[in-house]
Amino acid sequence: MQTDFPKKIYLSTDVNAAVFYDSSFWSMIFPIRKNLLIGMGLVNSTTKLELKAVLAHEFGHFSQRSMKLGSFVYNVNKVIYNMLYDNESYNTNISTIANLDWFFMLFAHVATGILQCIQWILRKIYTLINITYMGLSREMEFHADEVAANVTGSAPLISSLLRLEMAADSLNRVADAYNDRYQQSIIPGMFTPGSAG
Repeated sequence: MQTDFPKKIYLSTDVNAAVFYDSSFWSMIFPIRKNLLIGMGLVNSTTKLELKAVLAHEFGHFSQRSMKLGSFVYNVNKVIYNMLYDNESYNTNISTIANLDWFFMLFAHVATGILQCIQWILRKIYTLINITYMGLSREMEFHADEVAANVTGSAPLISSLLRLEMAADSLNRVADAYNDRYQQSIIPGMFTPGSAG
């Protein structure tokens, strides 16, 4: 694949594989190595060639410098979201100030009007950033698929995607069944051989 080795390889129970990096403020400035997540459900439900195709797809992401934009988008979204929706303390404080005197009430109304204009602009920026990033994200997936198809051919990549969907559905059904039994306080070992139920 001629790309960097993962910083860390993580295992999970999922029927999936993914590339991620530790997102922080510094990851927006300095180069940061990516991590690889491999689901054991993926390993247990694919053929060797299909697993190779899925991992080749993930390593296709390792060659993409544009993945770093995800950190920018995440942090920008967080800041914009907080400014738009997580501002109850500001509203409470401005209401308290407005109740003190008519001059403060006038100031509060002007400040609120300015804030609403800024929030309108931020909503437009938020929408633009996310629509643009979704397009880039789709292009990154196409590129990773192209890398995987060059490594293993397209047939294992196609069959792995079909198999993963069925395996994930099966795993979810089993987990739901065990969760239902847990909710009913039914645990393994409650029934002895030959007993009813």
